[in-house]
Amino acid sequence: FGYDVVVSTYRGEAPHQVVQSFQRRMAEGAILLASAADAAGLGRALTASALPSVLLLGDRPHGSLPLSTVAVDNYMGAYRAVSHLMENGHRRIGFLAGLESRPTDKARAVADALRDFGLPLRREWIIHGEHSVAGGRAAAVALLELAPEERPTAVFARTDHIALGFVQALQARGVRVPDEISVIGYDGIEAG
Repeated sequence: FGYDVVVSTYRGEAPHQVVQSFQRRMAEGAILLASAADAAGLGRALTASALPSVLLLGDRPHGSLPLSTVAVDNYMGAYRAVSHLMENGHRRIGFLAGLESRPTDKARAVADALRDFGLPLRREWIIHGEHSVAGGRAAAVALLELAPEERPTAVFARTDHIALGFVQALQARGVRVPDEISVIGYDGIEAG
């Protein structure tokens, strides 16, 4: 096609500096991976420059942007994951929520899916903790303190790292996954 691809990273630069970097390289277009927090500023700077651009977002931005975007619909992904658990017979579903103190798309999706199936979201089945493998291990310890008949039969983890630690801790304690507790993580990390 006659184009060269230039890959670069930006960390902490102001949006106009990112755009100037592309202009110095005489770029004819840009595809940028950006957080929802950075999207608005980058969107304004890219639009002002008239550089054809697409923003790839890990989460949907709040509000509209004046350029093309590709974003993950975390709400729908989480809703479908929890629905899948219920469609497979689970009625006691926990949520490994991470550290978020405000409702996220994933948290709203979990609550909505359970409500749509007529099931409660029990507070003791919502575990907050680190977004890490260690946080997942701690969540497993917390849920295993419940009597077996009081535990969820499935959990939805906000991230795959949390899910990975959760499964590791369950298996270390002799809990069979998915026979005793089914686990769905969200993000798509590679774990070998």
